[in-house]
Amino acid sequence: MLEQLSVEQAVAAIRDGSVVVVPTETAYALAVDATNKAAVQKLYTIKNRPDSKPIFVMVDSIEMAEQYGDFSDKAKQLAEHYWPGPLTIIVSKRNNPPHPSLDAREGGFLLAPNLNTLDNTIGIRWTSNPIAQQIIAKLGKPITATSANVSGEDSCYTVAEIKKEFPEAKDVAGIVEGGNLQQGELSTIVKCINEKIEVLRKGKIKL
Repeated sequence: MLEQLSVEQAVAAIRDGSVVVVPTETAYALAVDATNKAAVQKLYTIKNRPDSKPIFVMVDSIEMAEQYGDFSDKAKQLAEHYWPGPLTIIVSKRNNPPHPSLDAREGGFLLAPNLNTLDNTIGIRWTSNPIAQQIIAKLGKPITATSANVSGEDSCYTVAEIKKEFPEAKDVAGIVEGGNLQQGELSTIVKCINEKIEVLRKGKIKL
């Protein structure tokens, strides 16, 4: 049986390298520490997702997003206009720790290299869901934003759907319940490298 977690318990589990289900402004998501390579690999395994497919991340501010992604003027304009909200912006990944003078124990983290093995980009979204925001703020790092389902299956919008999708507690540490989410379109995905904008998926945000 999937365990119900508080925000504090979820943060502790994510710090420990576990997978946790969290609500977002679209569907429920599988969250791990986006800087933990082993946790990200566990996520790929649980979802049965090909390694070649990228996994996006969620942040709790534009400032956090800029620590991990290289935002051009155009990408920054999109973020300032539509965030927080269901817009994922793909930008070039920063290859230096956000705080180069700090070691890993003090916050000098790189994103896990297996989030996107095809190129040096990363999809980032500042979620508007207050529960997800609390988790990210307390963790102090981005979490993954991939939908809580096995690859190829439908997205999950209710706790009952999550429990049906992941009946084995060994796969997922627990769920932070956010009620029944409104079923609808997922996040819009745009790629913005330099000043060029390319819409990769049309979703809730209409550009």
